[in-house]
Amino acid sequence: MGITHIVLFQFKSSTSPDEIKEISNQFLSLKDTCIHPTTKTAYIKTITGGLNNSPETHGAHGFTHGYVVEFNNADDRNHYVDHDEAHDTFKKFVRQHVEKVQILDYENGIF
Repeated sequence: MGITHIVLFQFKSSTSPDEIKEISNQFLSLKDTCIHPTTKTAYIKTITGGLNNSPETHGAHGFTHGYVVEFNNADDRNHYVDHDEAHDTFKKFVRQHVEKVQILDYENGIF
């Protein structure tokens, strides 16, 4: 079963729209820059993301941008989270721009 990894960002008020666009572009490019240590190929199935535009009344609690990363399995997700150099570089870059991060992972179809 695949793993879905959801990431929500609340950016600092000092983060400009151009910086948010650059952060988003860098996040989306991880699909091509995260390379599996064994196969030496890209291992992320998909990454999508965008600006919250929900009409729901519950509110987004300050989170303005969401990203969904899909992996084939938990091992790939775990490598991404704990060991991938491209992902680590991105995390170091984005930390200076985000106020809060919310992450939720689930195995597709497991309730």
